[in-house]
Amino acid sequence: MKAPSSIARYIGLQVTLLFSALIIIYSLSINKVYDWGIFDMTHYFLSLQAEEVYLELKYSDDLPESGDRYTQYYLNFEQFPSVIKTLFPITLHQDGEMLQAQIPGYVYYLLPYVNPRRDEFFYVLHTYSDTADEYDVAIDIPELQIMLLLFVALLVFLLVRNIAMAIVKPVKKLERWARSIDPESKTRIEIDPKSFRFKELQLVADRLAGSVNKLESYHQREKDFLRTLSHELRTPLAVTRAALDLLQQDTQQPLTGDALKLERMRRANNHMLATTECLLWLWSGKQRDLEVASFDVRGLVEQTVNMNQYLLQHKTVQLVLEIADGLIYTCENKLLKMVLENLVRNAFQYTQSGDVHICANEQGLEVINHCMEEDSQSEEQKEDYGYGVGLYLVEKICEQKGWAITVTQNRDIFKVCMVF
Repeated sequence: MKAPSSIARYIGLQVTLLFSALIIIYSLSINKVYDWGIFDMTHYFLSLQAEEVYLELKYSDDLPESGDRYTQYYLNFEQFPSVIKTLFPITLHQDGEMLQAQIPGYVYYLLPYVNPRRDEFFYVLHTYSDTADEYDVAIDIPELQIMLLLFVALLVFLLVRNIAMAIVKPVKKLERWARSIDPESKTRIEIDPKSFRFKELQLVADRLAGSVNKLESYHQREKDFLRTLSHELRTPLAVTRAALDLLQQDTQQPLTGDALKLERMRRANNHMLATTECLLWLWSGKQRDLEVASFDVRGLVEQTVNMNQYLLQHKTVQLVLEIADGLIYTCENKLLKMVLENLVRNAFQYTQSGDVHICANEQGLEVINHCMEEDSQSEEQKEDYGYGVGLYLVEKICEQKGWAITVTQNRDIFKVCMVF
């Protein structure tokens, strides 16, 4: 797709094209009008001379003498030199209609006129020679053309510039205002729709200002909602976690079934706490900063694997860790822990048999597993999987942090690759 250009550049290009076209048309018009003027003026003076010759021929068969060395009279066509006969064929001769012909250095004007004593034409021939032209003027035609062209160019430029500025200036104002719109910025250019000259721009400015104000109102309501939600979600989850800790301490010899249920409750509570923290961070944008720390990758992966090891019970799954010893990541611990927990949880949840590969290097993480059909999952697995937002949260975290994530599936092989 072609890259868009600015309005000022577009108008400038159109003005240049218009100006060039006007120069060409005007130059051709001046030359044409000049030629027409010369032709009409010569025709007029030759007609005056032909009238005088006509009056003389009424009373005499002899032609009068021409007082101009550039003008000659002829009684018939046969008296012309061969060059003139070639330039003006007799078939073109009409009474009172002047003919024009040109050869290098010369321009000939021939006016046939009816002879009052004979049934034929007499002729008035005028010859113009470039070398013999002794008429000197202060401004010749080319100079006059240049002066007129410059005047027209200046007039067109000022006119088009006035029109262009009347359009570009308010559009530039809209552009500056649009650039100043930033949720993180505390300063913004104020805009009054009524300050624009054209009603179309007034309408656009009014709609934009109304939309921005409405979006700001929604954004403020969202921030207030997140601030309240942060407290309302964390408090009951923290209370639940404390109650589970007390319950585990008070129960010295719990039954096997109760212990399993208690452990599942603890895992669900911990997962909900992490999910809530992640959701609040995602939807708060850059308003909340998470702690950045350096940590051992192998230790974090092994901890996450142990927390989700229960998902591999009664399955023939082999875990393969390919993590270099001493590999250290420096980033937001909570975010990476949330990403890793969701990826490991998904891999364990949807793998019935085969290998689960967890690879880590300096560039990023990679989790590969054999995925099973949805119909083959047990009811307990589906119920224990949780809230169904795992991979969605991973993608959103990567998008927010600028991490590249690739999810591919080739038959029964599911692969998630992250690059920091």
